[in-house]
Amino acid sequence: MSRGEPPERALDVGAIGGLPLVSHDHLCVLYRGRAERDALLIPFLSEGIGAGHTCLAIMPEDHHDRLRAALAGGGEAPLLQLVGPRDTYLRTGELQRDPMLEFCAAWSREQFDDHDCVFARVVADMSWALDPAPPVSELVRFELGVTRWTRAFEQVSVCMYDLDHFGGGVVVPVIRAHLRVWLSGLVIENPYHLEALSGG
Repeated sequence: MSRGEPPERALDVGAIGGLPLVSHDHLCVLYRGRAERDALLIPFLSEGIGAGHTCLAIMPEDHHDRLRAALAGGGEAPLLQLVGPRDTYLRTGELQRDPMLEFCAAWSREQFDDHDCVFARVVADMSWALDPAPPVSELVRFELGVTRWTRAFEQVSVCMYDLDHFGGGVVVPVIRAHLRVWLSGLVIENPYHLEALSGG
C-alpha cells in the first residue's frame, strides 16, 4: 500500500490487552492506574521488539528507566525509543498540534526511509494533557491528525488515557476521535467516529 491510500485491514500485526491490531490501527485505551497501564504497555512493546518492530513510547520522563529495564531485561533494546512529553507534545510548554504531527511524520519517515524499519508500534501515555490541559477541541483535532498519520505508514498507534485522572469532559470527546476503543478487556467499534470532520 502506498502512503496516503486507505488502509487494507488484512493481517494482524500484534495485540494489546487481548485485542488483535492490524496495520494502521489507531486505538484509544482507557485504563485505571499505572499498574494496569504497564500490564498493557509492557507486553505490547515486548511483543513488538521480539517481532523486529521499531517501538516508540512517549512516556513521562521519570518512568523511562523502569520501562527500559522491564523491556530490555537488563540489556539493550535497540528497537525501543523512549521520549518524554517535553521533547514532543510540550516542546513550547503547551500542545502545538501541527508541530507535533510534523514530529510524528518526520519520525516515521526517518524510521522507514533511513533505518529499514519493517513495522512500527507507537504508544503514548496521555497524562501530559492534564497539566497544562489543552482545549478539548484541540486535543480531539490532534487525535484525528494522529489517525491520518498512522494510516500513512506501516504502523499502529495507541493512546492511553487514565480514567482515574481524565473525566468525562475529556474522555467522551476523545473516544469520538478513535475508530476503536479498549476498556476493561472490551473493544468498542465506534460508529460515531469523527473521521468525516478530520480534514481540518
